[in-house]
Amino acid sequence: MATKAIGGVTMTAFQVLLVLIWLASGGVLGVAIWLMADDIVSTGMRFEFGLGWFYYPVHLLIASAVFGVIGGVLGFIGAKKGNQLLLRIFCAVLLVITVLSFTAGGLSYSYRHNVMTVTISDRVGNSLVTALAGDKLDNRPVELQAAVKRAQERFLCCGLTFSGNWIDACSDDTCHSSYVSDRCDPYAPCQGKFDDIVIQYQRYVFAVAFTHGGIQFLGLLLVVYIMRRLGSSKKKEKRGQAAEMEKMQATSS
Repeated sequence: MATKAIGGVTMTAFQVLLVLIWLASGGVLGVAIWLMADDIVSTGMRFEFGLGWFYYPVHLLIASAVFGVIGGVLGFIGAKKGNQLLLRIFCAVLLVITVLSFTAGGLSYSYRHNVMTVTISDRVGNSLVTALAGDKLDNRPVELQAAVKRAQERFLCCGLTFSGNWIDACSDDTCHSSYVSDRCDPYAPCQGKFDDIVIQYQRYVFAVAFTHGGIQFLGLLLVVYIMRRLGSSKKKEKRGQAAEMEKMQATSS
């Protein structure tokens, strides 16, 4: 009944779209998990450095992917049974996913733009300065010191904003080149590498977020169309029943 009311071609298009939504949601979830677990990202984008904001768009992507999987099930059942209530819920879910995805994309663009255009806002630098709190790294919490040393060893850098963040940068082998024996030669500060991470990885977030949001928006338009078709079909059915009742009454009289 529902397939007949909706139309075979429209139902097929809707089923294809549901598959796309599930695949896109699974892909988005995979990308988000990769960003959370990647060694480069997890070493540089640490909460100890005040760079936890890097993960805000990633968290939005995870939420949109979970909603996508759940919403796809509701949409399939609603279209199959012609249940307008389920389709309305699915429509609302698609709207939420679209907003979450586009918001994630907007945040990722803003972060990249701010880092690439430091004259507007040195977002990474400001976060690192806040983490330092106007003090030397030697006097900051041991968790921060350990995170900095790990980043220094991984990226061959020294200090957060410059090597002078330490009282004596040359006392730590991870902070300077160990191949030079006659003098201490500290590496460049880690902020440069952190900037590169934000620029590179937020580009992936931007692309994934807007692709996912675009698919959900197309789904939203199709669901609205299906709901209108179902509503029109039910109205025709009621008019037909009313006409049949009138015909029966006329015949009996």
